[in-house]
Amino acid sequence: GVGYVLDRPTKIFVIEVDPETVVPPLQSRQLSQGPGDDTCPVWLGTRVAFLAARNDQGVWQPDRLARDVCSVDLQGNDFRRHTDGRALIDLLVADPGAQALYYRGIDLGDSGEDFVASTPRWYRWADGQALTDPQEYQAALAVATADGLVTVSDVRGRSEVTRRRADGTQD
Repeated sequence: GVGYVLDRPTKIFVIEVDPETVVPPLQSRQLSQGPGDDTCPVWLGTRVAFLAARNDQGVWQPDRLARDVCSVDLQGNDFRRHTDGRALIDLLVADPGAQALYYRGIDLGDSGEDFVASTPRWYRWADGQALTDPQEYQAALAVATADGLVTVSDVRGRSEVTRRRADGTQD
């Protein structure tokens, strides 16, 4: 039933595991709070980043198309919204050192509602710069590396692997 009704929002949890003594049931701690969905969690140093439709104070915005990169500390406190509320972001990945985030989103313009004929771009959160031109296809898989982003996209019946470096070059 998740996703169909507003009374079952997805939330972010952390489970601390000691590989030597893993014995069910494991204890979890909820990091994100309140109404609205919080999805696509990734580690960001001493924080957990995720996607959510929230304002700067962390209040859920149910009537907006925008979804932003947000984060909380490991206790679920100190909410931060890292993007400007002008994009519909649907995928988030972090580099292996958890220092840079890459996200795919559609720019919704100044109104926050301009989505017609828009295509997604990949962005690097550290500088907010677009890594790619808009693309007519969606990456089926994305992995952040130490020097950039590797995507696998289905294009006209075949898969294309592309590496996009943080400096904007690609191969």
